[in-house]
Amino acid sequence: MCFIAVDSSAGIIVLMAFYGFFSGSFVSLPPTVIVQLSGDAREKIGTRLGQSFAFVSIGLLIGTPIGGAILDNKGFDALWTFGGSMLFASAAFLIMARVAFKGWGWVKA
Repeated sequence: MCFIAVDSSAGIIVLMAFYGFFSGSFVSLPPTVIVQLSGDAREKIGTRLGQSFAFVSIGLLIGTPIGGAILDNKGFDALWTFGGSMLFASAAFLIMARVAFKGWGWVKA
């Protein structure tokens, strides 16, 4: 959502550098977390990865046309706002899942 405030080429370069640095976590962390949550049930890791990516595919299938409709009707600022709000919502769900599974503590049990 910081993209809305950027109005120069230098700002875009800085923003994209941050995006490139942090976007790798969207690809690399979910499988790592699923393996960690699976614990000793190694035979279920593949099933759990498949189920998680099935849920991701629903979001991709629905989100892309919604994003196109927002872009056509409201423009890029509304599209960035929509994308940012969906990112925050997904982070909230991940935090709730983590708390439900392990509690608020961050130490290894």
